[in-house]
Amino acid sequence: MIAFKTSESNTKTIFGLLNDLDLLEKKVPHAISSPENEPVHTLSFKQYGSNHLITYSSTKDSAVQQLTSIFENIAATLELGQELAAAHNSGEPDQIGENLDNLDMRLKRRLLTEPQALAAVLRSIATDKTLDSGLRMKARDLRDRLTGAASR
Repeated sequence: MIAFKTSESNTKTIFGLLNDLDLLEKKVPHAISSPENEPVHTLSFKQYGSNHLITYSSTKDSAVQQLTSIFENIAATLELGQELAAAHNSGEPDQIGENLDNLDMRLKRRLLTEPQALAAVLRSIATDKTLDSGLRMKARDLRDRLTGAASR
């Protein structure tokens, strides 16, 4: 499991949407279909020790759709981190390099949500003396840029 603190901007947006939905107090109208027919979404989060869960296939509620988009973007960033960690664990320099290049491209295009979640895997690569210095330097540079991007 990857644990990280969300940015202030996303935290405000997420909890603003939750307050708009009054989700913490009531249910949001939604439909759940069979996963064979259409995607099923589950949004799960904690607030002050309380667990909250929304599962739906379709909804017309724009706030729920916006929450889904935010959570999907965070999940895509975490998936990228998992791919990078797997490449590092496999010890394949070419895979590590490809993943670092992919991360670099996504960072330049501002396609990452909560990029600071990737700092630990980048730190691990940057300090791995068994890797080529070029890979280590690239990981260090990306980590520095990610942590700077998270504070903007």
